[in-house]
Amino acid sequence: MSIDSLIKEVKSLNSHICVEIIDNYIIVKGTAYTMKGKLKLLGFRWNPKKREWYYPVTKGDNLDGYESGRFTTFMA
Repeated sequence: MSIDSLIKEVKSLNSHICVEIIDNYIIVKGTAYTMKGKLKLLGFRWNPKKREWYYPVTKGDNLDGYESGRFTTFMA
């Protein structure tokens, strides 16, 4: 799955979330507990210290068009 489609998939989930790209990680914050199973299936990992989900971007993943920053999505 490409990074673009991964971000679109996460942003389409039904919850109040904040999606960020920081360095080589895609971070998901907010009320993501209800999405726990879906995030695991997409390859995200839980960081208990920071209480957020993260996806490590590898060298083969293309982050062109995305800068480190914040993409916020609020969905009902």
